[in-house]
Amino acid sequence: MSTEKNLFIRILIPVIAAALIGGILYVWNTSKNSLPSPPADLENVEPPLPIGVSELLAPQAAPIEPQDFCSEFQNVQYEVSCKTAVSRVLAEAPGEILGISIGPIRTAIVSNGRIERKTVEMWLVDVKLEKPYFDQQFGKPTNVLQVGIRVDGGAEIYQKPLDIQKL
Repeated sequence: MSTEKNLFIRILIPVIAAALIGGILYVWNTSKNSLPSPPADLENVEPPLPIGVSELLAPQAAPIEPQDFCSEFQNVQYEVSCKTAVSRVLAEAPGEILGISIGPIRTAIVSNGRIERKTVEMWLVDVKLEKPYFDQQFGKPTNVLQVGIRVDGGAEIYQKPLDIQKL
């Protein structure tokens, strides 16, 4: 009986090991080859043009007056006011303002044909977009953007998708 048991164990252990290894390789291979697919309602939605590009393609839209979003910045003096920054952002990326702040942003500036990295102060406007789009780079829908407008009136614009799960 013990020889039958040893023979059974010698056969059973390699079979179980092969099945486990095969299962692990199958799961690993299928998960590696599958990319997240965009939600059906966002598959064919075009991403918005970068801020400033549509100004070249169409006449400037009438500025949208921000409500009380800029009240805490009434005493702040910059070449570009909070209301102007918010109006520019909403004209290009319509939606609901979630927050406004001022902060330093590292950006690329073209000067004399050279690209320089420079930190500039910007109005940072967080917008929940009316029309979300599927961001190919991140492989997920983008419904909230943070858009930066230079406080000194410079042309550089900052735009970053925000990952806010609760919206």
